Amino acid sequence: MLMDFLLNLIPFKSHRKLNINYSRIYSRASPAKTNYRKDLKVKDLKAFKVDKHRFIELGLGWCEKNLGKLRHGYTIKSLPNFSRNGGTYSYDDKSMRFRVWESCALIDLVEIIIHEYIHYLQIKSSRINQLYDKLHEELGYENNPYEIEARFVADKLKQVCLNSLLTRLKA
Repeated sequence: MLMDFLLNLIPFKSHRKLNINYSRIYSRASPAKTNYRKDLKVKDLKAFKVDKHRFIELGLGWCEKNLGKLRHGYTIKSLPNFSRNGGTYSYDDKSMRFRVWESCALIDLVEIIIHEYIHYLQIKSSRINQLYDKLHEELGYENNPYEIEARFVADKLKQVCLNSLLTRLKA
């Protein structure tokens, strides 16, 4: 698997791969295996009678159920003064911050939610947080193994998560 190959190249032994059972997640997916339209936007959440903050909460709930949860929790905050859609995770205050415009595609929002949740699972201590910062400084954002893993998992699970959330909201 590409992810295993990339993570084995990492010279730092303190990075631990996440143990995600993809087959279990896929088997629990909606039986119809519906792929919702990729052109659905955040502004379309009104049709489901939910706002973007609640959708983010539901997405994080899906992550907890399917990816696990750590002993320490997290808080959700908005990310002011951010010019594009995105998110951040801060180990220092155990918070995830999201900035999402109404024009953001729902599939992209789900990818952001999963990506930040993976950072919550990855960065379990201040020592790992320091390692993340060191890798970020030395390798840059794109080549940081923690970012590679978060992008990989988010890309692999975003459609399953979106299907699950929209099926739940339609019920």
